[in-house]
Amino acid sequence: MQNVSHTLADLIENISNAARQQATSASHISNTMGVIQDITSQTSSGTMATARSVGRLNEMAAELQKNQYQVLNYLMMRKLQLLHCN
Repeated sequence: MQNVSHTLADLIENISNAARQQATSASHISNTMGVIQDITSQTSSGTMATARSVGRLNEMAAELQKNQYQVLNYLMMRKLQLLHCN
């Protein structure tokens, strides 16, 4: 009977130790998931900011191209005026 009680106590201790280890592992996993969530949020914010910047750059490039055509047209008109005056 004493032998069975001792074996039962050992089993309960082993189960208790395993439960503690699992709780520790679950805590580490939870912390890691929190870090992953933070990184995901930062990545998402960075991606959205990059997309806005790319959109703005595209608008600026279109504006620059428009201005370039206006300058070229002005220069061509000016050249034609000068040729007609001479």
